[in-house]
Amino acid sequence: MKCDEKFLWNLLSLSQEGNFKAGRFALIYADEMIVAHTNENEYKAFIANKKNEALQSRIIVMKIPYNLKVSDEVKIYEKLIRQSDLKDIHIAPHSLRVASIFSVLSRLKESKKQGMDIVKKMKLYDGEDVEGFKQKDVSELRSEFTDEGMSGVDPRYVINRLSSALIRTSTRCINPLDVLRALKDGLDQHASITREEKERLLNFISVARKEYDELAKKEIQKAFVYSYEESAKVLADRDIRERQEEFPGGNTDQAFHLRPERKEIRLPFPRAAQGGGGEKTVRRPQGCGEDNHLHQDPGPRAA
Repeated sequence: MKCDEKFLWNLLSLSQEGNFKAGRFALIYADEMIVAHTNENEYKAFIANKKNEALQSRIIVMKIPYNLKVSDEVKIYEKLIRQSDLKDIHIAPHSLRVASIFSVLSRLKESKKQGMDIVKKMKLYDGEDVEGFKQKDVSELRSEFTDEGMSGVDPRYVINRLSSALIRTSTRCINPLDVLRALKDGLDQHASITREEKERLLNFISVARKEYDELAKKEIQKAFVYSYEESAKVLADRDIRERQEEFPGGNTDQAFHLRPERKEIRLPFPRAAQGGGGEKTVRRPQGCGEDNHLHQDPGPRAA
């Protein structure tokens, strides 16, 4: 559609008669299907031109929206980075994910379903479980808007902002906060974004930051649990070795005797002659074995 109008006339004659005239050569027969692509703005300009009405009726339009899955968006950025000068840059974990969250949110439309917000919609599209909704609801959400994904932030913008963030510093790495900061700064330099659209995108950057905070918390919790498990295993192995050295060839029950915690046991006592019977509390002090004496509370005395 960016070609000269004369070329488009050749396409028209080709679609009508099956041949076209190329310069000083004779008619050339061709039975072909031409596949072309363009962005939506150029297509709208092509449709608005009345001279192209004859060609429009012979075009089959297939809308290809932007990707709407965060995990797939991360793969797109990884591929673009491998093909660029950024392949030697260290990118911290979740850096590309927060950029993908921002991009996908800008392409989604608010659902009219009760209890469904745009973040839940993003997670459902990405295959995550969301409270109150299931994966079978995704098809219904997709059919709600036929043009969903036809607008929003494109991957080229994100890669350009990553490059700009690295150029400003002398470091060879970038983290999620650097990515969000670069995306935010780029909005001020984007001439085609209106004030309302800019506010909307800034809100999505804030949402991406909140999602990153949740990811960071989960990563820290996982690291703590794994570290605790490893430390507990080391301490247990050391304790076993010390017990084995203390009782070489001895009684394993004695070597690995576990000290019970302090417990309270309610024991029944026979009914007294002058007063009522009942229960008395027997406390086992922490650290005593089975053969230790139990300490009895005197309990209430009869008058």
